[in-house]
Amino acid sequence: MRGINLHKAGMEGLDPETINKIIEENSKGSKFYENEMRRGAILKEQVEEKLAKLRSLSPADIEIGEKEADKLLRNFSAERRFDRCIIHIDMDAFYAAVEMRDDPSLRLKPLAVGSQSMLSTSNYLARRYGVRPAMPGFLGKKLCPQLIIVPPDFVKYTEVSRLVRSVLGEYCDGGASGLVVMSLDEVYLNITRHLMERAGWPPDRRTYWPRVTPKTPLLVCRCAKNNKDSTVNDFLVTSSTSNSPSKFPFTSSDKDSSKDSTASPSTPSSIISLVVGKDEALATCLLCGMLIKSGPRVFGTSAEEAVREMRFRIFCATKLTCSAGIAPNSLIAKIASDLNKPNGQYLVESTLEAVEAFISPLPIRKVPGIGYVTECNLKAFGVERIVDLWKRRGSLYHLASPTALNYYMRITLGHCEDEWANGEGAPVLGFSGQRSACQKSMSTERTFQDCSDPDILQAKCRQLCISLVKDMKEAHVQGKTVTMKLKLDTFEVRTRSQTLPDYTCSTEIIFQCASEILKDEAKAELANNSRALTLRLMGSNAFLVPTHFN
Repeated sequence: MRGINLHKAGMEGLDPETINKIIEENSKGSKFYENEMRRGAILKEQVEEKLAKLRSLSPADIEIGEKEADKLLRNFSAERRFDRCIIHIDMDAFYAAVEMRDDPSLRLKPLAVGSQSMLSTSNYLARRYGVRPAMPGFLGKKLCPQLIIVPPDFVKYTEVSRLVRSVLGEYCDGGASGLVVMSLDEVYLNITRHLMERAGWPPDRRTYWPRVTPKTPLLVCRCAKNNKDSTVNDFLVTSSTSNSPSKFPFTSSDKDSSKDSTASPSTPSSIISLVVGKDEALATCLLCGMLIKSGPRVFGTSAEEAVREMRFRIFCATKLTCSAGIAPNSLIAKIASDLNKPNGQYLVESTLEAVEAFISPLPIRKVPGIGYVTECNLKAFGVERIVDLWKRRGSLYHLASPTALNYYMRITLGHCEDEWANGEGAPVLGFSGQRSACQKSMSTERTFQDCSDPDILQAKCRQLCISLVKDMKEAHVQGKTVTMKLKLDTFEVRTRSQTLPDYTCSTEIIFQCASEILKDEAKAELANNSRALTLRLMGSNAFLVPTHFN
């Protein structure tokens, strides 16, 4: 059974053995458990096959592999650039944060967005219990009996996402059309030109008040101090000292917290940081979520100050916090944005030495594109950290696919091509390791209660396509290959693709294609398994090229 990802923001320091035991005991007999066992058996077989191949490699084979891998490293090294400033903005626990904003009574409670069958996200307090996205809600309740689950409202989340992009478009080289939108809560932007211009700006052009518009109230905490202190104290006591069984996942180190009160990620100060954030300048109140510091803010001209200004303005527009990574390319920026979550930022200087010092010691799971399955495979070969990818490059040459090997070698150098940042409108290179810069994908997906009604599934498919096309038009792109992601009630995930005759951004054409995929899959399920196609998640994806609309 898959373990929790201890490298995910808010999950650090948890006791995986205890949490995984609770999950396994309470999921036995469920479709989720059966799917996990099936996937585990397949993974074990894959690992054993590759280990057998590894044992068959001679020293000469490994030497050949090292030489071939070194060729890739030399080529990628020549491509590296350190003259750009790339930002990755990631909204903090986005769906849950929107719900807490709209209902402040939820702020100091473990919260997840989704349903009993599947969770889309969880807030940082819920993560301290091991509650994570893509987990069935009933298991979340077993880990945290007091967990509150609210249904998602994607109309609301989409509107908030547009507000975020409207702010970021003012900083992005190329304006709003230069933003690389990965999802509702995740955006890349290049601010290299902005920083050059910003260097000459007077202070008044870098000064902002904490309010939505000039004449609206200040977004500053006004909680009564006595009431606030009492509530915070109660919160800390129940969050860090309770002997309730529901408190177990905080960390195994909590048992020895008397030896080192600063060591545990569940000490009162650490719990508070999960709510108010890591950036003191933009810290928010535990109770109301408003900024603690009042008065105007004068931001500097450096990259760090420009990003702090962005984050401040995003808060003023949405009353939500975000985290950011600042780096010479999108790969490093993506990883960096996760290091000071929530409500923080991290800078990796644009030098060869800084990038290599940053990337080499990181656990491989910190890298986008390396999930549980890839992590298990790599760990079986002795790859725990990114530097190990270089040490094991001779073996990986024979064990990994060419695409995967390319990606691993890029990772060892902290390299990402980022053609999209050239200012020529080229789309972003994904983290798949593919060298083609002519494609990227845009996707949207929704989780829902198990559904087998063909009409309802078709209606959900249409709504997905409408949302996808809306995003495509905003990004000035068209698609040709449509992919449907289908998660069955058994938790099996299927992806099916179909290529259109021409590139398009027509809702009807894309929906017609997606609808046919859905119908074909329903027929196949009935023919092969004698049952109706029952889904709990549906996603639509299009591979894109840039275009221009009149």
